Amino acid sequence: MREGVVFEITKDHLHKGLRDIPVGYSSTSYVDPYKGVFYLGRSFFELVLKDPLEVIYLLFHGREGSAAEVRVFAQEIENNLCSQEFLSEMRKLTKKTDPLSGFSMALQLLGCMERKKDLKEDCWNIIAKLPQIAATVIQLYENGEIPSSCAGEKGYVQNFIEMLPFSLVQKETFSALFSLLQILFYDDEGGAIETFVGRVVSSASVDIYRSLSAALIAFSGDLVSFASVKSLELLQEIEEVTQGIGLDEEIEKILQEKLEKKELLFGFGHPSLRVEDSRATLLYNFARNHYPGHPLIKMALRMRYLAPKVLSHSYPRISNPFANVHAISGALLYAAGLTKTQYYPLLFALARSVGVVAQIFHEKKCKASLVHPHYFYRLR
Repeated sequence: MREGVVFEITKDHLHKGLRDIPVGYSSTSYVDPYKGVFYLGRSFFELVLKDPLEVIYLLFHGREGSAAEVRVFAQEIENNLCSQEFLSEMRKLTKKTDPLSGFSMALQLLGCMERKKDLKEDCWNIIAKLPQIAATVIQLYENGEIPSSCAGEKGYVQNFIEMLPFSLVQKETFSALFSLLQILFYDDEGGAIETFVGRVVSSASVDIYRSLSAALIAFSGDLVSFASVKSLELLQEIEEVTQGIGLDEEIEKILQEKLEKKELLFGFGHPSLRVEDSRATLLYNFARNHYPGHPLIKMALRMRYLAPKVLSHSYPRISNPFANVHAISGALLYAAGLTKTQYYPLLFALARSVGVVAQIFHEKKCKASLVHPHYFYRLR
C-alpha cells in the first residue's frame, strides 16, 4: 500500500454498506477482533465494575474522573429534571406509534423547548434527562400517567427503575442487570448505523437533539434494536417445539432448516469480531449466576454452542458464527420479569443514546466536514 494511503476502494466494495471502509475517527471506543469492544482502552471486564455515571464521565471527558469529580458530575446530572410543561407536551407524542419512536420524537420536542445552542450544555441536558424521558414514555404507554420523579435520591439508573410502572419481584437483581446492560450498550465504535447516522445528520449543522433523534430512527430497525427481541422469539420457539428437553441434534435440525429458508439466526455473528462478543460473555455469566433454572436461559446457554456449530457447517467460510450481545440480552430481561418485549428496543436506545451523543460531542469540537459521499451513476 502506498505511503499515506489508508484504504483502497475497488468496485467489490460497492453495495457493501461501507463495510470496513474508514470514514473518520472514533474518540470514545474501538473494536478489537479478538478482545471485543473497548471504551478508551478499557475492556468491559473492567468497566462493569464501575457505576454507569463513571463510565459516562469517561466517554465524555476522555479520562476517568476522581471520586470528587464524578460526585459533582452525578449531582449535576441527577438534579437536572424535565419540566412539567415538557412532560405534559409528551402526552401528545405517545399512543400513536411504538415506544422507541415516541422516545425519538420526545428528544426532538426537548430540543424545541430547551435548546441552549451551547454544545456542552445541550449534551449534558440530554444525558441528564434520558432516563426520565424513557420512563415517562413507558408510563404513558402503560397507563397514560406521568411518573413522579425521585431525582438524586437513588442514583442515575436506579431512579429510572423506580419510575417504571412494573412490579419487579427481584428489583435488586433487575437493577444490577439493567446497570450492566446500560454500560455494555453505551457505545459501539463509530461504524454502528445509529452512530454513523447521528454523525452524518450532525455534520449538516443540525443540533444534537435532532441528530440523536435521527440516530434512533436508524436504530429502530429489526436488524438493530429489535435483534434482542428476535433472538428471544427464536429461543421461545425452540423451547416450545422441544418442550425444553430436546436433544442437541433436534435443535440443530431446527436451526439448519431455518438457514435453508434463508432466515437469520439473530444473536449470532458480528462483522468486526472473530470470537464470541465479550458483552455476550459477561451476560452469559450473569445469567448463570442469577437465573440458571429459567427455561429460556437454559435454552440460551445451549444455543451458545449449538448455533455456531450449525452456522459453521452451513457456511464453512463464515468469519464469525459466535454469539453476540443480542443472543442473551432479551432472554435475560424476560427472565428478570420484564416480559413486555415492546420496551426492549427503548431500553437499549436509552443506553446507545449516551454513546451517540458522546461521539457527536467530540466530532463537533473537531469541526468535521459535511458528509457528502459519491455515488456512481448506473442505469438499472
